[in-house]
Amino acid sequence: MLKHQRSTDQTFAKLLNVMPSSAMLALGLVILVAAIFRLAFLIGFDGFDDVMYANSAQALTNGRFYLSLWDGEGRIGHYGPLALFYLLLGPSMATTLAWPFLCSLGTIVLLYRIVFLLAGQDAALLASAFFALLPPAVSTATTNVPDVAMVMLGASAVYAWMLARRAHGIRSAGLYLLCVLLLVWGVWANQRTVFTGAFLLGWSLLECYGAQLATWAEQLMRSLGAKLGAGVALIVAAWYYGSQQSLA
Repeated sequence: MLKHQRSTDQTFAKLLNVMPSSAMLALGLVILVAAIFRLAFLIGFDGFDDVMYANSAQALTNGRFYLSLWDGEGRIGHYGPLALFYLLLGPSMATTLAWPFLCSLGTIVLLYRIVFLLAGQDAALLASAFFALLPPAVSTATTNVPDVAMVMLGASAVYAWMLARRAHGIRSAGLYLLCVLLLVWGVWANQRTVFTGAFLLGWSLLECYGAQLATWAEQLMRSLGAKLGAGVALIVAAWYYGSQQSLA
């Protein structure tokens, strides 16, 4: 038992620490290129939601805040770190854009670690380089919007969840708790983080109860009520996203 536990701990440490100097250099180069591209195509303020988040961060530095999952002014998961930058360095364009900029670069590192666990070093470098130069990722990295923090926090939660599955005992429990905390933080940055949580929950359920769920789903899909329910769900989803696009 102790031998197995020691072997598991060594494997877990290997997952965290193994990164050859060549891979570290390559990832560092990817991050450098990503930073250059983001600064070269800097967006800054567009005068809409980003100003609201900056004002909310400034209000938070004075002890005033508003919590809501539906109103932009309540997305403290995004503008909370921004308020910390204001407290430490003062409000400015640079401190306003520092949080999304760092989130974007952090996502590159997280993406490398996630893909490394799944497919190895070469695939991880390719995935991180692809995200580093992805036009939407480049453009949003220098805008004060919560989407960048949402992606980073979601990726952090996925990475913590993947490590938790490979760990045991108190370490596994601690990583699962960290995953939940990151998801909660992400939801307060942008409520769409709930989809990441639903994905992780669904994957976990499939791993534990895959055969039973497959049998239940097969029986359910044969019923008329399930087909009607799926149709209604698709209509509601189309209406919701259509209304969101029209409001945008």
